Amino acid sequence: MSSIQQDSATPRLLEAKQDETNQVRRDSPPIAERQSDDIETQRQFEKDDPDALDWDGPEDPDNPMNWPPRKRTAHIILIALVQLVSNLASTMFAPAGKLLMHNFDFSSRTLSSLSVSIYVLGFAISPLIWAPLSEVYGRFPIYIISTIIFVGFVLGCAFSTSLAMFMVFRLLSGCGGAASLALSGGTLADLVPRQQRGKWMALIAIGPIMGPTIGPVVGGFVGQNIGWRWIFRLMAICIGALIPLAAYSLRETYAPVILLQKENQRRMSLGLPLVSAGRDVPAKLKRSILRPFKLLFLSPVVLFLALYAAFCFGLMFLLLTTFSNVFSGQYGFDMGITGLCYLGMGVGTLGGLIAQGKFSDNIMRKRAEQRGGEPKPEDRIPLMAYLSWTIPVGMFWYGWSTDEKAHWIVPIIGSAFVGIGFIFVVMPSMIYLVDCFGPEAAASALAAHTVLRSVTAAFLPLAGPRIVIELVANIEIKLSSCAVNGIFLAHSSDTSTTAVECSQAEAVVFAVCIEPEVTFALLSFSTVVCRSGEGASIAFSPEGNPHYVVDLGGRGLEGSHQTIFYLLLVRSKVTSGASSGRLVFIEGYI
Repeated sequence: MSSIQQDSATPRLLEAKQDETNQVRRDSPPIAERQSDDIETQRQFEKDDPDALDWDGPEDPDNPMNWPPRKRTAHIILIALVQLVSNLASTMFAPAGKLLMHNFDFSSRTLSSLSVSIYVLGFAISPLIWAPLSEVYGRFPIYIISTIIFVGFVLGCAFSTSLAMFMVFRLLSGCGGAASLALSGGTLADLVPRQQRGKWMALIAIGPIMGPTIGPVVGGFVGQNIGWRWIFRLMAICIGALIPLAAYSLRETYAPVILLQKENQRRMSLGLPLVSAGRDVPAKLKRSILRPFKLLFLSPVVLFLALYAAFCFGLMFLLLTTFSNVFSGQYGFDMGITGLCYLGMGVGTLGGLIAQGKFSDNIMRKRAEQRGGEPKPEDRIPLMAYLSWTIPVGMFWYGWSTDEKAHWIVPIIGSAFVGIGFIFVVMPSMIYLVDCFGPEAAASALAAHTVLRSVTAAFLPLAGPRIVIELVANIEIKLSSCAVNGIFLAHSSDTSTTAVECSQAEAVVFAVCIEPEVTFALLSFSTVVCRSGEGASIAFSPEGNPHYVVDLGGRGLEGSHQTIFYLLLVRSKVTSGASSGRLVFIEGYI
């Protein structure tokens, strides 16, 4: 009996345990749900750090690299348009500089040049702010805010009541217009794979390359017919029309910002606290602002590419400052026709852009195939090495033809060669930096590149008018073009000029015929001490009424230091039987 009761009690005990287990199961979430919560908690802790966010696989449609081609193309074209208008403003006002000076009762040619080039100085300042801000807050808000600032200060230029007010507004408008220049490379890195960036960079570069050459064409006719103020009103209308289009069409392309927005949308749907990018913004902003300076001064690649591009960019703007004097003064063109003369360089730059866009990606692809591996940023550089020689050739061409008063088309053709060479210096260096630093730091690298380029473009042209007035219209063109490749050549328009050869090729010096009333100037990297050869003497006195005596006696001068002897000009006369001539320089090279 007891055995039977024990047997009957066992099922009841098992049933009670089963009921207890079921109750626990009902009160507890399923295993899958618990695992999901554990995973979610882990994801939450991981994603509290914005830097830990990542795409949902390689095909994530939110990744700008995976956007439809039409959408990516529309973004690049719109950014290129914004950049084109902001760069048109750099030289669009150039032909009307004299009208501004007359309006405010000034006659300084230096101030006239500064009224044009001070805009480019803004390009040197603001990228160091815009680029870091874009790496914290994203590209899209910076594009919109900077463009609004640009329009506001351009209108300020149009309604300026004094030259000082105009200069301030001109500088600030350059600060606003520089954002598209600073961010375009980073935006391209966000949207386009490395192997395809060459052709798209050519499209984006239409603005900074073609803008300075197209601008004077429009500005010349507008200034001549309806006044210089309408140049700025027209610029404001053009860029103002792009603002609503950009606000409607553009989307954020910077991956960290997109991922943060995406994570916060997910958290809102789950009722979780949002991840804030603002908790460490000061540290990030400090790091981002210092990054362009670190790249510029601590990265030899960035520094030397920026220096070379800056030198060539400054030469181009220096050349452009001579157009007004050469074509209006020497050839008698009016303001509108003088503006058309800038198209020669525009044709050269456009041809260079097309060729660069076509060959850059092809060269990279072929070199990668030869190595049997991934493409390298260095594959962008060969075009620079092969075609940069067109800059000194074009500068010489322009200088000789204007000096000899050749037909007006001849110097314009020379300027086209300068445009071609400029493309093959600036474009490969920019694409190389984008490929090297990628989306994370491309904006900072290009900002560093832009700073030096813009500084030379802002200040080097200020020397142009004074050189043209006090020397001859093409002296600086000849000297600068020689300096590009370190080659110095002699030019003589007077048979009394004597060439002098130094021993051991330490220096090659070309004696000159001095034109009266030419200011004395001596430019060199180190002290030049010359010992006279037998029967040869050189003497000059820069004080009082400078007097320069050249007596070579058929001999030579021997340089005791290896140095570059750039330029020696004096006021007054040449003795020892040499008559005055038009050529007024000594130049040499070691």
